[in-house]
Amino acid sequence: MKIVRIALPCIFLILLSFLILTAHPNFTGYSGAPGCKGTCASSCHGFAGGTISVSGFPSTYTPGQIYTLKVSHSAGGSIANFNASVRIVTDSSNAGVLSAGQSTVTYNTTGETNGMHFSNADQDSGTFSWTAPDTSVGEVRLYLAGHQGTTPDDPNTELVLSATSGVCLAKAGDVTGDGTILLPDIIAIINFLFRAGPTPTPLCRGDANGNGTILLPDVIYLINFLFRAGPAPVKTGVCCL
Repeated sequence: MKIVRIALPCIFLILLSFLILTAHPNFTGYSGAPGCKGTCASSCHGFAGGTISVSGFPSTYTPGQIYTLKVSHSAGGSIANFNASVRIVTDSSNAGVLSAGQSTVTYNTTGETNGMHFSNADQDSGTFSWTAPDTSVGEVRLYLAGHQGTTPDDPNTELVLSATSGVCLAKAGDVTGDGTILLPDIIAIINFLFRAGPTPTPLCRGDANGNGTILLPDVIYLINFLFRAGPAPVKTGVCCL
């Protein structure tokens, strides 16, 4: 009887641990991207019918630009967890860089590096950022697989979103269009702002700080870049060379 009394609590703890693990699975590396471990629905558990969505992923990306993505759900239970990866279509390698945001963290596992998922299970939403590749790599795809609810039989969502590269026509800060960023570019912005000089074409050439306008701060930004080792002009729109 003594052996039975000791064994029963042990069995109970083992079963409890199993239930906790199956109720809150991470399944790191199951984003559905080529070369990964698979997806939740086909490789882990559950069935289709989840309501997880991703916002902020562009249909056309600008090389080097940072995009903030949000994972959330529109109905049903909270998101137990998700796995996400962005890949280049032509060779399935990572496209750009994923960085953690609210309630998220990156992971590295067999078949998938620089993946993204929640830092803790059971969230209604979370954010992370994607920095597009510095140069155009053609079409890229965001793969995401997630599980909702608290049991293995609750629904899954599997998403594949595509983005194509925008056309790069100019270099931010190269106001004169000669392929370099030097003192004449600063003078060109000053002439545009205060002396009715020619308008930079395209406008993003003169938008050195990348805020969508050409004003005095852009002059200061270029001065800092050229003479004080400040940051390089920000790539925006077609100014992504």
